[in-house]
This record gives sequence, structure tokens and C-alpha cells, in this order.
Amino acid sequence: MRARALPREDCCLRASRNKAYGDDTVRGRFRLATLSGMFASFGSIEWDKEKRGSAPEGVSYRYVLVKQGTVQVVDEEPFTRTNLKEVGLNQFYGRPWTRKEDVRTFEPIAPARYDRVASNLHPQDQIPTLHIIGDQNDIDTLHKNYLQDIDTHVNVTYISADQVLSFSDAKFKLGGRTSRMQNKASYNLNLAKHTKLEGFRKLKIRAMPEDPSYLREKLAFDMLQAAGNPATQASYIRLFINRRAIGLFLLEEKYDKTWLRAEFNGGQDPYETGMLYRGDGVSPGSDLVYHGQDTQHYAKGYSIKAQRDNVNATDAGLKDLIDFMRYLDNELRKDPNTVSVEEWDKRINLDTFFTSMALEFLHSAGDGYLMDANNWYLYEADVSATPPRFTWLSWDLESVMGSGYNNYQQTVQGDYTSFPGMQVRPLAKLMVSVPALDARFRSVLHSIATRIYDPKVSFPVIDSLVEFIRADVAWDTSLPRMRSGLNHIPLIGGPNLVQNLLNHDALGTLSAQQPLSFDAVRAVDFFARVNSHVDFDMAVQGPTGHSSLYGVKEWIEAKSNNVHSYLEAH
Repeated sequence: MRARALPREDCCLRASRNKAYGDDTVRGRFRLATLSGMFASFGSIEWDKEKRGSAPEGVSYRYVLVKQGTVQVVDEEPFTRTNLKEVGLNQFYGRPWTRKEDVRTFEPIAPARYDRVASNLHPQDQIPTLHIIGDQNDIDTLHKNYLQDIDTHVNVTYISADQVLSFSDAKFKLGGRTSRMQNKASYNLNLAKHTKLEGFRKLKIRAMPEDPSYLREKLAFDMLQAAGNPATQASYIRLFINRRAIGLFLLEEKYDKTWLRAEFNGGQDPYETGMLYRGDGVSPGSDLVYHGQDTQHYAKGYSIKAQRDNVNATDAGLKDLIDFMRYLDNELRKDPNTVSVEEWDKRINLDTFFTSMALEFLHSAGDGYLMDANNWYLYEADVSATPPRFTWLSWDLESVMGSGYNNYQQTVQGDYTSFPGMQVRPLAKLMVSVPALDARFRSVLHSIATRIYDPKVSFPVIDSLVEFIRADVAWDTSLPRMRSGLNHIPLIGGPNLVQNLLNHDALGTLSAQQPLSFDAVRAVDFFARVNSHVDFDMAVQGPTGHSSLYGVKEWIEAKSNNVHSYLEAH
């Protein structure tokens, strides 16, 4: 049931024991109430012990919205609450549970290749709420000038089942490159220096506008974690901006020095940060092709996101990465049978790279290293290692599992050796052309395909998540977006068109590479459907009726069958 949007000052919330409201109504003690879109309330029931004693066994209650100063019911929850364990928790109006039992995830199949800080940032049994409060004119400016890299200062309140955390003077901005052109925008949130939310300072608020299943990126990062790779984790949140309900989002971490310390040193000091390089996916490329020692050639395709304390100049900072590419180039010129796995394991943690490539292949990741030379990091996790030894980090896993504008007849196949990019990107080419490296990669791929990706393992996790987010997906799809119209068409639609055409600094260079498996027909379908409605269950199960969108289960089943068949035959 959708609540009616009444003026906030005219209403209050109460917890009622039964339908005869009158004297039996128990007023709720609320830390925060947001009456917009749907009425979101957080608080606990304060039973009158003199009249009723402790809440008795079997008692039920519901939240109702009453006209201020009266007992006139304006709206009510369409269910009764019976779980007394949740009395005292911060509850969300319209949801029958605050903590959901038995939400499934993937079991670890490999030792963790990281030392992550103990953190409650990503609870798997609840959906916290994030409130952003800032100047409304500044918020409007962000959305109107969506191609410009501007931010505003806001206050933040994070509400989970059992805590309310507040932060002031945080920076808030639109996130991503192409994602900022969607009508449901993504955001970046940077807390003030020396301030952390459960161990992390820089956060991404991901809108999932291209994925009507709301599952893909969450599943992709959960799979990485189960396979032992370091990476951001992802969890669902409800987002409100200036008390306006915005919708269901994913909360993720950004990779910076705080994150590196949290991920690789348990959040503890002292910690000596190594070089962190990012592949930016723009021409002339971030594919790890060696083009000589001239650092200027690499300036557009690669960026430094963290560096050692004794490295200041950008040119000097790229040295380790360029040396790695030169070594890779020399290795590709050798007889494949003479390449040493042991020597390569000194240059890069092979398990992190193999794991990421196996999942890119299984997902058919449209904007990863293989197909787009994009969205990857190399990190020197051990600064004492000589030569520098890198750890591979994956990033932005939204265009996965059959969502995007790739030639899926090509990428759903099970032969990894002919997958787009596998024979083109130099590090992947080395992996599949050197017999010893290929054998090790096949072992990693087989393990992930069998113990994580296989429908017998993944479908129960998917089914559990579907029921976990179902009510919030319905809520999200009912909400008006911050923008409307043709914003999703690059550099064509939306307000402030001229300003956005002239000032698109948030996009960086416009010479982005075209994915290797780009399909123009699917691209047309993609842009047509991205702001249209696709049924939630259809998006999960498939088929969806869109050439740019498999159902999540439909993709996993098809890809899994093809991979198993290929590995058994070869």
C-alpha cells in the first residue's frame, strides 16, 4: 500500500495495538520521521508499563499515521507486527521486518587475500537508511548541471536497526561518467577528514539505473568476496535527500588511502601505503600495452589514486607501472614454455588477477579490463617487495550478467580463450598463451564456475536477495526521479543543455574506447529501455523481451552450462 503524501506538519506517527485506536494507541518515540513519498519512520515503541507492564507474549502492533493533535487515522501499515525482538529497533514504516532472518550469501571458497577492518558498514540482514541534508538550491544545481564536476556540502545521518550516526560538512556530488546522465543518478559521498563511517570515509551511492533486477552489482561483489579477492563490499540502503525519498541504492566504498588501510591492514596504523594505479578506460588506452618509457604517453589512460609518502611527482609515480608493462611486453616475446610462473607471482598476485578475469568472463563484464580496458586498479600491497608486486582490484561491476550493449551471442559462449579481449589485452593474452599460467587460470575458473556461479549454488542466494529487497524495489519504482526526460541520451537531453554541452568536465576525455564486443542494435535497445519499466521478476528470471537485457538467472544458467561444457570437452 502506498501512503498518501500529506504535509509533514499535519501528521504524527503512533504505534497501535489494535484497530480500535482511541485509548489503546501507544505513541511511538521516534528519533527521526520523514514523511515524503512513503512515510518513513524510525523509532521504538514506548509501552506504558504502569498500564500494561512489559509487552506481553502474543501482542501485536502496527504503525499508523494520525492527524496531528487527534486520533484521526490518515494512513496505516497493511500488516501487524508480531516480532517483539524488534521492539526498540529503528523501524521503517511500511516494512514488516527490520532485520530479516536467513538472508543467504555465498560461502567463501578461497582464503581472503586481504586483512579487512571489522566493520558493520554492510549488514546483510537489514537495509539501513541514509539521509542527506543540504541547501536545496545546491542540490538542484547538481542535478541540472549533471555533466559538471561540482559538489556541495551536506550533513549526513546514517540509520541502521540499532544505531543513528550523524556527520557534518560532508561533500556530496553526482558519481560516475555515463551514470550521471541517468534520471536516477548515482552519488559520491566524502565524509570530512578524520571522520569515518564504520571504518570508511569515501563512499559511493550506486543507483543501479540500468539493472531492473537490482541484483547484478551486489552479486558480482559478493562473488568476488567469496572467491577471496580484495574489493569494496556492497549493501543496500534507502536514500533520502532533504527528506525526499529517492529510492533503493547500493552503498560501496571508494578506493583511497583510508580504504587501503582498512582493507589490507585491518584499519590500523601505522600502515605504509603503496602505489595505487587506476585504468581509466580512455584513449590512447589503459590496456597495459607498453609504449616506451615516455610517461606522457600514459598520462590519459592511467591515474594515480594513492602513492607512497616519498613519491610526489606524477611522472616518478608512474615508473613502477611502466616498468611492469615493459616486463610484460618482454615476456610476451618469449617462447611461452619458458615463461616462469614463479617469477610472475613476484610481479603480481596471480590469484587476484585470475579470479577477476574468471569473473569478468563469467559475467561478460562490458566495462572491465577484457572488453573495455577499464575499471581496474593495480596496488602495491607490500611496499617492501622487490620488484614491486601488484594486487589486482576490480571496480564498477554494473554492466554484467547480460545487461548492456554487447554481442551476447558471442560473450555467452563457454570458450574463454576466444572471449573478447582475452587475446588482445596483454596481461590476459599472457595468461592464456603460457601453458603453466593457463592451467592455473583454468583451475581458478573451474572452482568459481562450480562453487559460486553454478545455478545450484547461486540461485538460492538470488532467491533470498529477491525477497529481501522486493518491497523496496516496489517502493523505488513508485518514486519520482530527481530528473526526467532525455538525460540518459549522452549530450542530448535534460535541462541546462547548453551548459552541459560546453562544460562536461565530469566526463573527462570524451575519447573513451568502444567495448570490443559493442553491438549497435543492442545499444539502441539499451537506451530505449534504461528509463522504462521492466518487471522485477522478469528482470530476475528472464526472458525480458529486450536484446540488451538477460534475466539474471537466465544469464547465469546459459553461461554456466556453456562453461561447464567447454571445460569438460577441453
